[in-house]
Order: sequence, then C-alpha cells, then structure tokens
Amino acid sequence: MLTSAGARYFTLLLSPQVSTEEYRTCDSNITEYLTTTTTTVRIGSNSSCTISIGQNISENGLITGLIPGAIYQIFFDCLNCSKEATTKPEVVRNLSVTEITTSSISVMWNKPEGNSSSYRVQWIDGDEKVNQTQINITDLTAGVQYDINVTAVADDGSTEGQSTPVSQYTKPEVVRNLSVTEITTSSISVMWNKPEGNSSFYRLQWSDGNVPQSDKVTETNITISNLTAGVQYDINVTAVAGDGSTEGQSTTVSQYTKPDTIGVPIVSTNTSSISLNWTPPPGEVLLYRVEWDHGGVKTIRDTNNLFAVLSDLIPGTSYNILIVAVAGDNQTTGDPYELTIVTKPDTIGVPIVSANTSSISLIWTPPPGEVLLYRVEWDHGGTKTIRDTNNIFAMLSDLIPGTSYNILIIAVAGDNQTTGDPYQLNIFTMADDGSTEGQSTTISQYTKPDTIGVPIVSANTSSISLIWTPPPGEVLLYRVEWDHGGAKTIRDTNNIFAVLSDLIPGTSYNILIIAVAGDNQTTGDPYELNIFTKPEVVRNLSVTEITTSSISVMWNKPEGNSSSYRYDINVTAVADDGSTEGQSTTVSQYTKPDTIGVPFVSTNTSSISLNWTPPPGEVLLYRVEWDHGGAKTIRDTNNIFAVLSDLIPGTSYNILIIAVAGDNQTTGDPYQLNIFTKPEVVRNLSVTEITTSSISVMWNKPEGNSSSYRYDINVTAVADDGSTEGQSTTVSQYTKPEVVRNLSVTEITTSSIFKCFTRRVLTSSLLLTQEPDTIGVPFVSTNTSSISLNWTPPPDLIPGTSYNILIIAVAGDNQTTGDPYQLNIFTKPEVVRNLSVTEITTSSISVMWNKPEGNSSSYRVQWSDGNVTKSDKVNQTQINITDLTAGVQYDINVTAVADDGSTEGQSTTVSQYTNLIPGTSYNILIIAVAGDNQTTGDPYQLNIFTKPAGVENLSIIAVTNSSVSLTWKQPKGNVSSYSVQWNAIRETLTINNTTIETNFHINNLMPGVEYNILVAAVAGNSSNKGAGTLISTFTRPEKPENIKITARGTSYLTIEWALLLGRADHYVVNISNEIYSNSTTTAGMVADFTDLFPGRLYDITVTAVAGNFSETSEQSSFATEPTPPGSIIISQRTNSALFLRWDTPVLMDGAPNISYIISYQRDGEEALNKISLDNHTELTSLLSGKSYNITVQTVGPQSLKSTAVQNTSLTLPNPVLNLEASPKSTTSVKVSWSQPQETWSYYEYLVQAYNTTGELVFNITVSNNSTDVTSLEPGNRYNINVTTIAAAGSESTVEQTFSYTMPKAVSHLIVEYVNTTAIRLTWLRQSDHKPSYSYLVIALQNTRMVQNTGMAQNPSTNNESFTFYNLNPGELYTFDVFTVVEGVKSTVESISNYTRPETVSGIIALGSTTTMSVSWTLAVGQVDSYTVLLQKDGELERNKTDLSNATVDVVFQGLTPGVRYCVIVVTISGPFQSNLSDCNATFPNPPGPITVVSQTETSINFTWAFPNMDYNQFTFSVSNFSRSSLVTHNWFLLDKLQSGSPYSITVVTVGVSNYTSTAVTTENYTRPYSVTNLRETEITTDSVTLEWEQPEDKHFSYVVQTSNGSFHSSAVTHKQNITIHGLLSGSNYSFTVITHTADGTEAAPMALSYFTRPYRIEQLKADTLNSTVVFLVWTKPPEYKSEYRYRVEYAEFDYESKNKSSEQEDTEISGLTAGTNYNFCVFVMAANGIEGKARCTSQYTKPEAVQPSISSQESNNSVLVSWTKPPGKVENYTVFFKNIFTTEVTEEVLDNSSTSFLFDNLSAGMLYRAKVTTSCGPFNASSGFVTNATYPNPPGGIYLLDKNTSSIVIRWEEAPLMTNASFQYKLIIVPHAREIYNTSNIHHTFDSLLSGTSYNISVATVGVMDFESAEVQLNMVTTRPFSVKSLKANPEEERIRVMWTVPDEDKTSYRYNVTLQSSDGFFNDTIVTKNECYFDTLDPGKRYNISVTTETSDGTKGAPEWISKCTNASPVKI
Repeated sequence: MLTSAGARYFTLLLSPQVSTEEYRTCDSNITEYLTTTTTTVRIGSNSSCTISIGQNISENGLITGLIPGAIYQIFFDCLNCSKEATTKPEVVRNLSVTEITTSSISVMWNKPEGNSSSYRVQWIDGDEKVNQTQINITDLTAGVQYDINVTAVADDGSTEGQSTPVSQYTKPEVVRNLSVTEITTSSISVMWNKPEGNSSFYRLQWSDGNVPQSDKVTETNITISNLTAGVQYDINVTAVAGDGSTEGQSTTVSQYTKPDTIGVPIVSTNTSSISLNWTPPPGEVLLYRVEWDHGGVKTIRDTNNLFAVLSDLIPGTSYNILIVAVAGDNQTTGDPYELTIVTKPDTIGVPIVSANTSSISLIWTPPPGEVLLYRVEWDHGGTKTIRDTNNIFAMLSDLIPGTSYNILIIAVAGDNQTTGDPYQLNIFTMADDGSTEGQSTTISQYTKPDTIGVPIVSANTSSISLIWTPPPGEVLLYRVEWDHGGAKTIRDTNNIFAVLSDLIPGTSYNILIIAVAGDNQTTGDPYELNIFTKPEVVRNLSVTEITTSSISVMWNKPEGNSSSYRYDINVTAVADDGSTEGQSTTVSQYTKPDTIGVPFVSTNTSSISLNWTPPPGEVLLYRVEWDHGGAKTIRDTNNIFAVLSDLIPGTSYNILIIAVAGDNQTTGDPYQLNIFTKPEVVRNLSVTEITTSSISVMWNKPEGNSSSYRYDINVTAVADDGSTEGQSTTVSQYTKPEVVRNLSVTEITTSSIFKCFTRRVLTSSLLLTQEPDTIGVPFVSTNTSSISLNWTPPPDLIPGTSYNILIIAVAGDNQTTGDPYQLNIFTKPEVVRNLSVTEITTSSISVMWNKPEGNSSSYRVQWSDGNVTKSDKVNQTQINITDLTAGVQYDINVTAVADDGSTEGQSTTVSQYTNLIPGTSYNILIIAVAGDNQTTGDPYQLNIFTKPAGVENLSIIAVTNSSVSLTWKQPKGNVSSYSVQWNAIRETLTINNTTIETNFHINNLMPGVEYNILVAAVAGNSSNKGAGTLISTFTRPEKPENIKITARGTSYLTIEWALLLGRADHYVVNISNEIYSNSTTTAGMVADFTDLFPGRLYDITVTAVAGNFSETSEQSSFATEPTPPGSIIISQRTNSALFLRWDTPVLMDGAPNISYIISYQRDGEEALNKISLDNHTELTSLLSGKSYNITVQTVGPQSLKSTAVQNTSLTLPNPVLNLEASPKSTTSVKVSWSQPQETWSYYEYLVQAYNTTGELVFNITVSNNSTDVTSLEPGNRYNINVTTIAAAGSESTVEQTFSYTMPKAVSHLIVEYVNTTAIRLTWLRQSDHKPSYSYLVIALQNTRMVQNTGMAQNPSTNNESFTFYNLNPGELYTFDVFTVVEGVKSTVESISNYTRPETVSGIIALGSTTTMSVSWTLAVGQVDSYTVLLQKDGELERNKTDLSNATVDVVFQGLTPGVRYCVIVVTISGPFQSNLSDCNATFPNPPGPITVVSQTETSINFTWAFPNMDYNQFTFSVSNFSRSSLVTHNWFLLDKLQSGSPYSITVVTVGVSNYTSTAVTTENYTRPYSVTNLRETEITTDSVTLEWEQPEDKHFSYVVQTSNGSFHSSAVTHKQNITIHGLLSGSNYSFTVITHTADGTEAAPMALSYFTRPYRIEQLKADTLNSTVVFLVWTKPPEYKSEYRYRVEYAEFDYESKNKSSEQEDTEISGLTAGTNYNFCVFVMAANGIEGKARCTSQYTKPEAVQPSISSQESNNSVLVSWTKPPGKVENYTVFFKNIFTTEVTEEVLDNSSTSFLFDNLSAGMLYRAKVTTSCGPFNASSGFVTNATYPNPPGGIYLLDKNTSSIVIRWEEAPLMTNASFQYKLIIVPHAREIYNTSNIHHTFDSLLSGTSYNISVATVGVMDFESAEVQLNMVTTRPFSVKSLKANPEEERIRVMWTVPDEDKTSYRYNVTLQSSDGFFNDTIVTKNECYFDTLDPGKRYNISVTTETSDGTKGAPEWISKCTNASPVKI
C-alpha cells in the first residue's frame, strides 16, 4: 500500500476516456472497494490513496463533480494502475403519460442530466429497453392500474440509475348494450352490461340540453329520477377505472320522459263539433294527439295547440275522446286523458200541429244524428209540464180551451242529459165559442251577432296569434277563416283566441273572424285583417369581398316568401379592442317582387273585374295598366282585385298587372292579359207566338261593338216542379263581320224556333230546333248578312213544359259573351186522353181521363146543360160533378193547364145524361128525320119503367129456432111490390116470396143456421127489380144432450155430447164444484178441462151458441184422479231400520178419504206391503249397510189410485278403525286408518279436514285406507274426520284426529346491522304468521356452529330479528333460521355475511412536489386486502387497490404540485370496508418561463405561464430592482422606465401551507419609436422604392418586410430608404418597416401596400354566338392574378364605343345589332384599377333567322312559303323546299327585299317541308322546317251496292292522281248520330241503321295533316222497312178481309202494297195506309194468294209477307 506522500508523485491530468500507456490496468478486485453515484467516485477501503480523473484529483478517495452516466478512467496513484468506472445516470425527468387507450399506455420523459445510452422500462409482466425518450406499451388489460418504472442506463449499457415511477390506469372498455328499461314522467331507468376488462364504477351524466347532472354507481343499472316530463335526456354511461378518474369511452342513449297528463279540459259542444281546451301538463310537449270514436273507426289528429275542435260529428252521439301528450320524438306518449262527450242533438224538423179545445197534437221529423228521446215542455204562463217520449209525436191533453201554450220540443242524447236546441212553438187551443181564428205559426230566428272587438295580433315566421274581445250579446262560436290567395282554411272555436299555425314565412294572410249565433248558421259581419307572417332569417350570410371602403356580402334566400323582401344592411366600424363600435350605417334595398298568380277574370259589358293571388313575398301595391289600342290608363291599388270600368262593350283590352315593392319604385315583371268586354244584351226580346210544341221569339241588335258577334241560343226544358231542368241545347255561329239588326224569333213549334234578323235593309232567317235533347250537328254557311243552318231535328218539344231560353251575344274571340237575355216559355199542354164517364146518378156524373202526353199541372173542367155553364179546376185526373138535374144531357169539357196556371191545351169533350126517377114509367117516342131536318116519319113508341131504388132501413124484429120476422122502409121513387129471397149461408138453395107490405115472417128454418135475406123493390112487372138490400141473421140453436166423459187424469177431464137437430157456431162448457169454477168454448162437441184439482167431483153443463143465440143442457158430474204422494224422505236411518215420511199429494190438502199403500224390498228379495192413513211410517228388522227399494201410492175418492213414488235407501255402515294423521308439508297432512267391521266391497271413505274455526278446508272420498290432505295453510292445526260411506247418504259415525302442517319458512332474511364483532339478522314474518310461531337461529363458521355468548345451544326467539355478538372482525359467517310451531320446523332459510374489519392506525402522509408517501400500522383481526385512496378537494384523485393484508406503506407519484391531498387507508374484508385518513400538501411548481406581453417606450408588461397547478391553490412573489410584490395573476407591469434600457424580474410560486418553488428570472428592453411618413417614390413592374423618417435617431436598424401572401422577403438597412426588386407584375404587395434596438426589440411596425403594373392580354379571339351576342375569349396576361379584371371596349365602325367589365378571360357582348361588324378591344386592370395595353379584334354578329309559314291555301298543286323581315341586317334569303316522300329538293336564292315564294305544279295530297336561311357576312341562320301539304283530290262517284232493313252498302271510285300519297276516306251518314267512318277501302257497309229511314251519305278524301277534299254525296238512300207481322185473312163468300200487325220500327209515313192473285191469273193490288184491306167481288170457294209489302214514302219496299186463303163456298140453293 502506498503512502500519501508517495501518491503525490503519480498524479496525472487526464480527461474521461483518456488512456495512457504509462498506467497498467488495475486488478479486478479493486472494484470491490470502488463505489459510484451520479456525480462521485469513492474508494471505500483506502481513503489515503490519491485518485484522479483528468484534472479532478482527490487525496481522500472521493472524486465529485462528475457527469452522471459517463464512463471514466480512474487512476490510482497508490497502485500505479487505472480502472474504468461508470457514474450512475440521473433519473429521467418529467416522466408523464401522454396517451392511454383501453389496451395501451404511452409514456414519455426528458433525458436525464448527464449521459445515458438507453432506458429500461418495467411494468407488471413487462420489461423493455428503448433508446428513445418515449414508449407505447400495448396488449394491456382495460381498466387496470399499471406501475411503470423508467430507468436510465449509462453509457456502458449496464449501469442503471434510480428508477422514476408513474402509475396509470388503462381506459376501461365501453359499456355494452346500454338500453332504456322503463320511463315515467319523472324518471328513466337504464341498464347495461359490464365492459370487457376491469372497471371500478360507472359515471352517469344526463342532460336535458341545458343543465347537466351526474352520478356514480357501481351497479349496471340506475333509475334517474326528479326529471322533467316530456323532455329528451341524453344519458352517457362511462366506465371509470380504479383511480376514479380514468374513464373509458362514453356510451350514449337518448330518451324522452313520458309527458305528463294534461289538465282537466274545458269542453263545449254543439250539434256537429266538440271543442276542447286544456292546460298543458308540467314539462315539455311536442304536440297533443287527440283520438275519438263513437264505437267504430277511430279518428286521430295531432295538434300543436292547447285546443282542438272535433268537427263533422253526428248530432246526439256519444264520443270517446283521448287526449295524449306526445314528446319531442313524436313517439313517446303520456298517459291519456279520457273523456266521454255527447254532441248536442240537432233541432227537430218543423212539426205538423193540430189543435182542438183541450188538446194539441204534434208530429215532427227526427233531426239528423242520434236521439235517445224527446222532451216536450209546455206551459201557458204558469207551471211548466214536462214529458219525455221515444216517439216522434206527442199529444198534449187536458188543456184549457182558447189558451196560448208555449211549447218546447227538445231532442235528448243517449246520456239522457245532453239536449239540443229547443224547437219553440206558440199554439192556441180552440175556444169553446169557436172564436179562435186558426192555428198560430211561429218562426224562430237568431239576430245577427255583433262584430268582435279589435283583436290583439302577434305573429312569428309560421303562426299568427289572435285574441279578441267578444261582441255584445250572445255567441255560440267564432268562425276564423284565412287564406293567402289560394284555398281558404276555416276553423270554428268556442274560445276568444286562435292560433293559425303551419303558415308560410313572410306571407300576407287575409283573416276573417265571424261571430256565429246559436243556430250555427246566423253569422255577424266579419272582422277583417290582413297580417304578414315574419320572414325567416336569411341563410348563409357571408362576406365575399372586403376593401378599405367596402364590404360585399351575400346570403341565401330565407325559407318562405321573399320575392320582394326589403333587406336592411347595417355596417358598423369596430375599434382594435374588438368592442368599441362606431355609429352604424344602414342601407336598405328591396328585391324585385314576383309576378302575380293567374288572375280570375269576370267581365260585363262595360267593366272587367280582376282578382289575383298575390305573389310570394311582400308587395306595397299593384299597378294596373290598360288600353284598347289608344291612350293607356294606369291605376294603383292596395287590393288584390281591380275593376276597370267605363269600358266599351265587346271590345278587346290589353291589361298589365305589376307588383310594386315597398319603396314604390322597384317593380316586378308584369302579368299581361287580353280581355274582351261582354257585348251588350240583346234588346226587346219578346215571344211572338206559342203553340203546344213551339215558341217564336224576336229581339233587336245590342249596343256596342258587334261586327262579328256570335249569337248563342240556349233552350232548356223545365219539369212540372218548376225547377228540374233538362239538358240545355245551344247553337252558336258567327256572321261574317257585319252588324246584324233586329234579330227576332218569329215562330216556335214543338220542334223549331224561327229567327229573323236584318243587315241594313236585307233580311235573312234561320230555323233553329230546340228541345231538352240536342239537335244534330248543323251544316252552316254564311254571308255578310245571313247564316244558313241545316240540321237533323231532335225529338219535339215536350207539351206543357217550361223552357228557359237564353240568347247571348258573343264577341269575336269566341269566348267573351254578353249578358244573356232570358225567357221562360211554356208550350201548350196536349189534350187529355181517354176521357170517359165512370158513374151516373140522377143528380151527378163522374168522369175520369188519362194524363196528356208531356206535362201539365192541373185541369179545367167545364160542364153545361145547354143553358148554364159551370167550371172547376182540379189536380187529379177525375171529378164527380154533383147537383145536376135528373134526365138532362150535360156536355163536359176537360182542358189541361200548364205549370204557369194559364197556358191551356186543346179541350176534350164528353156528353152524358143524368139518370131518371126510379121505378117510374116513361113514354118514349123515336122519330126518323129526313135530310131537310124537317120532314119526320111516324114515331116509334115505347113505355119503359126505370128501375126502382133499393129499400131502406131493413131490420129483423123477431127470431126463433125455426123462424125470422123482417121490416123495412119504402125507397125513393115508385114501388109496386117487394121480392123477399132467403137462403142458408154456404147452401145454394134460394127461396123466393113476394109481398106488398113493408114486413115479412119467414118460417120452417133450421135451428142455429145463418141466413142471408135479400129484399128488393119491384116496379111494373116482376122482372123490373131495383137493387136488393141484404141482411143476415141466425136462428136459435137446439139444447145439447147425452153428455159423457171420454178421458180423465189428475188435472183434466174430457167430455163429449150430441146436438139432435140443426147446428151451432160453438159451445160453452161450464165446470164447477165447491172450490172451483171455469168454462171453455169449443167449435166441436168435445171439451177438455185442464188445471183441475185432483181427486175432486165436478158439475158440468154445455151451452150451444149460434150467432147471438144460445141454449144450455142439463147438469152432469165427473171426478178427477188423485195425485201421487210427495217424494219419499228417509227421516232417520240406523243399521237396522229406516224411518219414512212424505208430503201430502199435490193439490190434495183437505181431500176426503185419502190413504197410502207402502211397498219395500231388498235386491233379489220378495216385496213387503204396508198401509198407512198417515204420511209417515217406520220399516224395521232391516240389514245394515244394505239398499232397499221403497214405493208409496195415493188412494183417492171412488178408489182411484195415483201413480207410485219411489226411493231407495241404505242402512248405515260401521266407522273406520285406528285413525292417524301426521304433517307432510306446509300445505298437506298424511292420514291413514284400518277398515271398519263388516266391510262391503262398495264401501268408500270420506276424509274431511277442518281448521281451528271449524271451517271445512278439505273434502275427498277414497276407496283405499290412506290419503294426503292438501291445499292447507302452513303452520295450522287441522282436525281430520274420516267417515265410512256405503252409498251416497249412507254414512257411518265420524272418527276424528288432528295434525299440524309445517310452518312457512321465513322470507327476506337479511343482515340488518354489522359491526366488527356483531351481526344483526332480520327477516319478514310469514304471510300467515301466528303468535304460536317461534324462530330457531343458528350461526355457522366453516360449517361449525358458533356459540353466541349468554345464549342456549339452539337459540330461539319470537321476534323477527336476532343479534350475534363477540364475533371476530372481518370473518365470514353463515346463519340458518327455522320457523317452529308446536315442535314442527319449517324448511331452513340461510344467509352469509362478513363482520366489518377494523381500521388501521398510525397513518402518516409525507409529500414532495409530485409524490405522496403513506404509511400505517396493520389493523386488528381478519383483513382481506388494503386500498389506499388519494383525494383532492373531496374527489378521488388516485388509488391503490388489492394491496396484500401485510402492506404497511405506499407511494403516490405524478401528483399535482402545490395541492393539499388527503389519503384514506381502507381495510377490506368481504364486502365491508373501514378507513382512516390523513392530509398533507405537495410543494408548488415554479412558474413558467417569463415572457414579454407588451413593451412601450416607458414600460414592459411581463407574463409567465401558470404552473401545472390549481389556480386557487397558489400566488406569485415578484421581485425586481426596486421592490417585491405578491400577485395572484400571471403578469406584472414594470413602468416608468427609460426607453431602450434592460430590466430584470424574479418570480416564485407560493403554494398551500406557504410552500415556495424555485425562482425564475428574465431580462428585457423597452421599445424604440416607429418610423413615420412611410411612402413610395417609384413603382415599376418588378420593384418599389420606399423612404421614411425616424423621430429619434439612436443608430437603430430597420427591417423592411415585403409580402403578398405567397411571396415574403426581409431586408435590413441602417438608411431611411430602400428599393425592393424581384416583384411580380400586377400584384399587391404589403411593405412593413420595423425599427429594431440593439437587442432586437421592435418598434410598432409601419405598413402600406402598392400594386405593380399588369401585362396586356394575348391571343384575343371573337366568336359570334348569335344575332346579338359576340363571345370574346383571350389568354391570361403573364404573371396573371386572380384579382385581375378586364375592361372591354367595343363599337360598330364609325359609332360611339361602349364599355363592359369582366372578371374572367371571356365575356359575352350582348345587345348588338344582328349582322353587323364590330371592333373589340380588351384592357387588363389590376386590383387597384391599373390597366395594361389594349389588344383588339373585329367580328360580325349573326343574322336573325326568320319564322316562315307555309300554306297550301286549300290548293292541291301549290304551296306558298312566306316570312317577315327579321331584325337587323340581311344580305339575302335562301328558301329550301322538299317533298318529304321523295329526294327532290328545290333551292331558291332571293334578295333581302323578298318575303315570300310560291312553289307550284306540285302533287296532290303530298307533304312538303320548307325552311328559309338568312345570310350576312360569314354567317347565316336557318329557320326550322315548316311543314304543310297539298289538299287531296276528291274521290270518284258513289254507287249503291245493296241495302236491307239495317244496313247500306256503297262503293265509290278511287281518288285520282294519288298514287304516292298517303290518304284514306272519310264517310259521314246522316242522320245516324252523324257518325263518321274512316277507311282505306273504296267500299263500306253502314250497319245498325234504322229500317225505313232515309240517309244522306258523303265521302271525302282525307290526306296527310287530315286535309279533306271536297265531298262526294249520295242522298236519300232509304233502308228497307221491316215486313208486316201476324198476317191474317178472314174470308167470306165473295170477300176477303186482310189484317196484319204493323212492322217493327213502324213509321207514320209507311204504306202497304197489298196484292191478291189466283191460280187462273186473276190479280189485284192496292196501296193502303191502314193495317187492314178488303177485296170484294171475289169468286166463292176459290183460293187466293195474298201478299202485303211495306213501302216507305219514297217507294222503298220491304220483304213481302204471303198468306193463302179460300173464299167461302156459296150455300146450296134449292
């Protein structure tokens, strides 16, 4: 070993890693004595050895001041050797977690002081070495805490420094399946599944969008309460790791709470609607859903209002209504508010009333809807009487004569409460004195409601709210109507407010509010408003360009209407502080209004009314301009309608309607119309003639313009009711433009109206047909003064019919019509049909007739006897004319009268005599008179009696069983005798007799027979009888005999009897005794009596009845049978006897001589009998347990026996033996027994259980010896009975026992209280708990029972709780609880629980800036683990969990400096925790680096970053050269300084407990002054020269910065000028000059900007787009800038130039003249307006194209092409003409003066196309092709090929010269609905025609474009008529009569050609018009062939019908 002196001589000066060859390497064992730290090396064994590292020499064995982590060569002087040693690295700095995920943690750190080569990172299950100062650790478990240690490794790669730890949880995973499980109005329940990995608890946050709230839970579900109803809540659930702060990703669910139920609604109803008004529920509601129905389909309506009106309801109907609040998601609904409301019944129809002196009868029609009943109320000023009825009529009786009664009839709805409005009447009863004049009629009417008060109006963008005051008087409801020019919306409300919703923003609404009276019909005057909704806000407002003096803004149009909105733009300058504002400047501008909607136009002769819908947006007024070719009239209006008056009739007006904006200047595009005023009405329209089927009318020309008027004549048939109209028929036609005058209708028939009119002095006429059907299409031709019409007539006018005739003048536009002149004319009725006399008397005649054809309303009847004429008007088709004279002739006329009551048809007459005097002889002479009406022949004389009248008052005065006596009164007139006839009814034999008296006696009649007796008066001879008078009567009947009985029973008797002579209508049979009497009626001789008493004797008589006569028999007696006794009752049984009893037989109480026979027997044994006089007996000596059959019979009077009653009974069996019972479960008991003595095979056993109250709770019958008694109550005693049953009702005595059921186990066993040494158990009583119950409680630890101090081995209690004491802390115990009753135990209930652990003791917390160490003493007792919680401000900051139960300290790292922390040490055992806490603080961090916020020439404002600490937990101490200050903010102003001087400050952080940080220091300078008067002196395309001035020259430097956004440069100069080169042309550059001090402190910069000049454009090109537009395009100039603009200068040569600007490299120059050469120059302008040099070019515009027209002018060989000269210039025209079907093209070039060209020599029926091209300069313009065709050639002649009854076949020649043309033929046949047929054939068959009808046929060629040639016609072709039908011939000797039925489709013009011919050549024919014919002078006995052929008027024949007949042979002459 070296001495210290020797060591001094070996010292060398070396640096680290320096080696020298003079020193050897030390032995390895030297390192045993060498220790290193981060900055030192020490030799521990020999401190006297001098060691050195470079110049660092130590003589005491310790070298300090080394670099951490470095490798050093250490030299040992004492050993003369060297050795490498490595200092330990320093700890890494600022280790922090930079990012965490669910499976990774990223950490980073700063390099440690000194050296390090790598870093070792360690964590649980991980160890990794890295070279960077960061690492991302992956594959971690979510929600787990990881302790990460980072250790620096020295340069040698192995020496490690001290580790730096950081602790961090990974983020928990997201929770899964988050869902809402339940919602109420104030709560939402959610649940979720645990996330993957670990988590400590869950943080829930919920918010309604305004106030967020949160909670922490450890379960996976929560119910969030105290929420607002109907609000959407966003609920976030986040899993939180064990540190209480690391959170996973949130999972969100949104849910609305249920809306609450609405408040009680206010309800009002009427007949068809229900109004509901409710208060909103608490909370929020999106809308309300109203549902209603009345038992059928449900109606649903959503509304945003607090009211609803259910309309279109049925009166008097009950509606179920639900009102449901709906939340904002339009799905979540609250509980419904339910109502049942009945609508008011409607008012009844007008009643039919009739009254007399004491009653009023009412009949009414029921109202619409439903009605339960009607309430009728009436009074006459006093007490009101009320009556309800289900009928639609009522009779008010017991009224006072001559009294006024007020009567109300009210419909009552189904709820018997809701009533409709009453129908009120005031009716007088008739007075007794007859003075009441008639029934009063009452009408009820509501007065008009008044107008509402001025409403209060508020509007937003989509709704208008109205509130008004009600008007004076009464109002049922208010009707609100609104529209904005379209469909009107109507809503009824009972409220005095309304909200009109779903409106369009910025729109004008017309609103009417109308009060409606109680009848829901009478309305007041409307209150009218015009309200605008507010416009929506403009959208996407943005600034598009900013300059120093302007701002360009743009926006999107707002929602809704805004076509004429005014936009107000406010501009306000804001100072540099961002808040100080200058005065605003506002500019307003209106947008153009839109065009109005299509107007509704109505006109009359002198005015035009216009009504239009307003355009979208706002309009101030509308400008209406109009003219008719002259001066224009202008009118402004604020309305959406205008009336243009004082106009000329029949004149065309041009009208413009223009919307004007709010500035009264800005106008929209006009809406243009051309409208004709109506012509004036024709004048002096009059009817000149009326017939039954025609009307003639006449009129004068109307006023105004009518050069080309069209007259429409409209005729309509009107039915008898005066209102039902047929289809109108109208014909219209223009005259050629001349004035018609004096148009008049001169004649009307049933099928035509004849009109005349004149032009000047010329006349013309037309015949116009008219009828409710329509005429055929007229053929029309006109000239200047007349119209010729030819048409097929419709059916005639209807007689007696009212026709409305309209004559209307129509203007030339074929649309504008004048006011119609209207007439109502009746045609005359037709004559009545079949007038005939139906009845004649001596003083009256009855006539009847059939209705005439057509219409009639009444009939005028006149009659006359030749002297006196009378008349009457009737509505029926019959009349009885009375008060006539007998035997006189009367002429009776009947005339039909039309509906107007005056127009009469032709009369029809019938003549008739009245009858003569009955029974009178008349002498009659009949004389022939010669042709001179004077010369008479001898009279023929007769004497004739009139028939006598019938006898009067015929009556019967006496009747026996064989005779009848009559009497009567002599009739009017004369009588000579009377004939009496009689016969029995239903017999044919009639007996006659005669008498001259007025009475008669008829004998020898049969008893009981009805006879008809006829008495007639006789006058003159016996055959002249008058009408007989009939009377009927019965003779008296005989007495019945031989009564006997045929059948009897207990309650009935049947008897019969005989009648020896005659008959009877029916018989009355009486039966009776001392207690009964009855009778019956029968038609036969048998009677049945039922319901009699049994065992009784009855007396019977029989009475025969004929008509009103009767005879009674002698009395007979008969008896009924007895009834059986009552049921046999076994009153007592033993094992050897039966005791019987029975009830007295039915209905035989008190019956005499009653006894009973009893029979009984056992199966297989002989029966035994017993008689008893009583109704009971005893049967003895019977066998036990055996069945006996027993019968009993009643013996009644006369020894009659009843049927037997039967019963079977058994004797009783013996009881069971050895009965036992035992518990089986809580609800059952086991029962068993032994069989009884003498058991039979059919024995059963009844087992019954009774509870302690005696109630039977179990009942069963079994056949074996045991059973389970079930369905019992737990823990109860039950008494068990067992009975032997031999059969039903045969039971032994009862054997008894008892047993308890097992009690119920306890429930809800819980641990109620736990501490460290005691556990208290509680449980719930059983639902059937009884005082007898007790509880056995046992504690177990690891299956070993634990003794509870002071308690018995098996502790028992009567309470529902029990406490175990002296337990060990933190241990797990199991507890068993039994219920016990009478020693019977229940099943066991168990629970396990821990005792609470003890807390730790001696806890100590010590902190640094970022760590806190915690230590403690272990807790007493069992501990599972420890958890240490670190809290800040009561919130969990960090934690360490699951620490072993031996842990006594932990360290928390990475804490916040300067914060007070509290640590809690938690002892955990099972689920329980105990804790103890301590608090301390960390040291604060130093402030951040100090920086300068602002500098002036005299001050510096310093600032520094806040340390990473809670702002409220620290302050700063600031020190400078003059003072020290304590501040809370992070800045400090150092002022009153000298400019340009350095100043320093020092700042430290002062934390809690006044702990201070390390100090931070800085030094800075004050600011210098800025330059002034900065300006440019020269600008070129690539440079700018600047100069400036400096207020103080302190040898500053100047930094000049140049920038234009993409280009930046900076230059430094000490001069006060500079030139900047290398700039781009046309660019805007910002130049900034900044003064700098020596340390670089800057003055405020001074800046300005300039543009360089741009280059000119290149490659200018002009393209002509059309006739008025040239498109210019050019190349961008060099160094082009996007802000460049271009000025385009253009001019026509020798004309003044114009300018246009453009921002693109192209532009369209429009508004040029077509075909003109222009010069164009383009200049480039930079953004500040500097222009480059111009580049120019020239170009022509295109000529305009013409719009040619083409017309063949109805020619078949030429086409004219014409056009109008286009605008602008044209050099020439080229016309191209082409046949479409060929390739031929013709081209004609014409000069610019031509406007048409005719192409001729063309083919017929061909299609041609033409176009016209205009040329000018290099351009031409072609029109589109126009197409037309030449007309086709007509076809050749038409030939008739064939015709029959329903068809015509024709053929025609083909149209010539049409080979290449496309054509077909058009055929028209008239009349046949004027059908048109098209065909390509040259033949056609017309079918489905009418037989015998003439048709006109025309054929025309139809070519292309449907051009038609002239028609070729074939007229008056008649179809063949049908043959006659049913041809018959009636021959005579020399004559044959031929008859037939008219053919089908017969016509009045038909005639018949009848021929007759014989085989010998005889022939005869004739033409007849009737359907019969006679041939005379024929040969008798010869056969003739006869034919009949139908012929039309033009000779067209049908097929003949033949018949062959022989004349009759002549008789043989002798």
